[in-house]
Amino acid sequence: MAQQQGTWRYGLFDCFSPMNTCCLAYWCPCILFGRTKHAFEGDPNASACNGSCCAWTALAMLLNPAQSLLQMSQRGAMRQRYGIESNSLNDCLLSCCCGCCTLIQEDKELRSHESEPMMQQQGYAAPNGGQGMVYQQPQPGVQQQPQYGVSEGQKVGVQ
Repeated sequence: MAQQQGTWRYGLFDCFSPMNTCCLAYWCPCILFGRTKHAFEGDPNASACNGSCCAWTALAMLLNPAQSLLQMSQRGAMRQRYGIESNSLNDCLLSCCCGCCTLIQEDKELRSHESEPMMQQQGYAAPNGGQGMVYQQPQPGVQQQPQYGVSEGQKVGVQ
């Protein structure tokens, strides 16, 4: 996915897909915050209800909208890691006024950045320079290897 340097890959109001993330942000924002925070810190398999989730909930219950400070901090760290331009005042306003949308944007941004190194480590490259599937013609005199575990002379069928 192409990204201009210094911008978010997903817009703030691109928050209705995926729908499960949208619903999670609306009804259980603490869980989405905790999940995204732990994945950002390198633990993608963290429990949905973790320390960050509990801290967000406690601040929301005791000092609403103080949970926005946690979101603002996470947003700033994410911007810094991925080279996204903005400022702390913008992070504060967005976290306070559009909390659900910022949580979704951050989760989607994190997932898109975290999937890139995995594809690079596995050596993914689009076939034929991204032009589609390439079929190779059999070469004369070269024996083709059997496919699907069937060797020459073996019958295939139901017994």
